[in-house]
Amino acid sequence: MGSAAKSLDNIASLPKIRCMSRIVNAPVNVAVAILFAVAVSPAFLVDIPAMGDYSNHLARMHILAAAGTSEANPFYEVTWNLYPNLAMDLIVPQVGKFMGIEAATKTFFLLSQILLVTGAIAIELAVKGRHELSGFAALMALYSLPFAWGFLNFQFGLGLALWSIAAWIAMRSRSWPARLAVHSLLVPILFVAHIFALGIYGATIGLYELTRRPFDTREAVGSSTILVAPVAVVFCVVVWSGGTFGGGAVEWRLDSKFLSACCFLNGNDGRLAIIALAVLVGIAFVLFRSRSVSLTRQGRWIAVGFLALFIAMPFRVSAAYTDVRVVVAALLIIPAFTVVSLESKPAIALAASLSCGVILVNAAHTAYVWRMHESNFAEVQSSFRLITRNATILVGTTTPSLQLEEAPIQGAPVLASHHAKAHVHSLYIISGVNPIRLRPKFAHLDLGATGFVMPTVSELHSRPERMNGFEYLYLLGPRIPNPMPDRLNLIADGTLFALYQIRSSNP
Repeated sequence: MGSAAKSLDNIASLPKIRCMSRIVNAPVNVAVAILFAVAVSPAFLVDIPAMGDYSNHLARMHILAAAGTSEANPFYEVTWNLYPNLAMDLIVPQVGKFMGIEAATKTFFLLSQILLVTGAIAIELAVKGRHELSGFAALMALYSLPFAWGFLNFQFGLGLALWSIAAWIAMRSRSWPARLAVHSLLVPILFVAHIFALGIYGATIGLYELTRRPFDTREAVGSSTILVAPVAVVFCVVVWSGGTFGGGAVEWRLDSKFLSACCFLNGNDGRLAIIALAVLVGIAFVLFRSRSVSLTRQGRWIAVGFLALFIAMPFRVSAAYTDVRVVVAALLIIPAFTVVSLESKPAIALAASLSCGVILVNAAHTAYVWRMHESNFAEVQSSFRLITRNATILVGTTTPSLQLEEAPIQGAPVLASHHAKAHVHSLYIISGVNPIRLRPKFAHLDLGATGFVMPTVSELHSRPERMNGFEYLYLLGPRIPNPMPDRLNLIADGTLFALYQIRSSNP
């Protein structure tokens, strides 16, 4: 068996490991609690976290909260249906009635971080009865690519999925009616929160059930029925009610597999992401080489299953970076199926120090990036007072693509949809993904269907008719001289933006 157990099925027969785990469990919990407090602290340092999608989410929450009131945005309407990514759309506007939309959105973000870390720990407690690794792994993933870019519904939904996986494992010995009742409650909640979270939940417990010993055909059929039946009911209800499962293109990219594997651990800096990955690989090498840890049989099969899922998963299924989400989910789940032996204390100490270093560096760098962009967001928001109420706004860029450190600013102009009750063409609204859409009489302002989502200056030169119907233009990125003096009047500028008033092409 070696210094680490090969299976959790016989872990109760390892008194040495169990005894040592009691000794280190309290320090581990204290360390994770302290690291968690540090890791979430960047959210308290700024008004708007500089995440690519955060501003879009915040603008959408304002529109939902104001719908049906005198402060409603005149360009958008709310059309509820059984969409699969509605976690914050259902929660934040209601909570915002008591604390304001900005505070409610940030609270939702913090709750998502709490669910991720505690959910990963909950799985480990359900599997092993003690917490050893999962908290550190979850904190390392807290600012990974999908979370650092503000995929808030996914983050919240994945946190719920982790808790749901823990519930399935913890209830494994309960009667089938009890398991079916809990599972039937969780499936629609996960579907509404985020459909990808439901997929992670289903894939994990499916792999978990396939690798249980001893294999019993009758038990396998029963578990499969419990697993599949509520999912089938939910999907039938969605189809019957006219709901959707998302929309948009499906795109599989080989280069995305390499980038996802190398750069997933830090969404703000590719170099730090690669360094963090090297540290993570080093930690795994040291621990497995010293036989301080070993994957259980279930853990090995779950790891293989996630690897196959990562390879098969497209880069884009309605939303982008779906394959990297598999990698992050694996980092949150697989440590729970890892058995630890403390016989090689130097290896454990080195691994713990390295993981703490990654967590602290990610948190410090995130705080730096968010604070750096705080003034940029303030500059953009100050320009809203120069925009007439109920205006139409086009958003473009001065470069073909913003650098990673400049990317968070691209969402800032959409907040004019709240402050000026304006239509901002870059506001992320897609049928079947969220409940907001342009009113039919403004459909001509929807440039997303043409693929002309964020035009560059050169594209505006070649197709100036795209500015027709818009009254203002934000150009994001490094400042340049007025690119079209005959059509544009500069009325405000800042470090990473310029606001122009568009003169009509018709006399």
